Amino acid sequence: MNDGTKGGRRAVAGTVAFVFAALIATGCCGGGEDACKATLTYKGITGPGAGVTKAEAQKGACWKYCIHHDPSVDAEYKRWLAANKSKTGNKTWDLDEVPALKMVRLACEDACQRDIAGGKAKISFESSCKK
Repeated sequence: MNDGTKGGRRAVAGTVAFVFAALIATGCCGGGEDACKATLTYKGITGPGAGVTKAEAQKGACWKYCIHHDPSVDAEYKRWLAANKSKTGNKTWDLDEVPALKMVRLACEDACQRDIAGGKAKISFESSCKK
């Protein structure tokens, strides 16, 4: 190997180390001290949510339920795939970026939040949660 290659590898290694340190410092990937974890039980499904606050963790739990388990969201997504002959393979992206699908997902999330408030769904939080 010549010195140019060694120098290039050192630069890449330094960049990777810097990015990794920055991710850890900002609390990325679940390393933040103030992470709040929730457990949602809704329509026979139990699933997690997480966020900085209880409200964010609850919203995240409803989002995950709607993306992965809601029959009406799933049915609308399958209709959209069939009608558009599109198979992106990324349901989460499609449900966030395609306006018609996003409306269905948001309606599901709103219903989930209302059902929590109305006692039709159960949400619990870890004791470490703030607010």
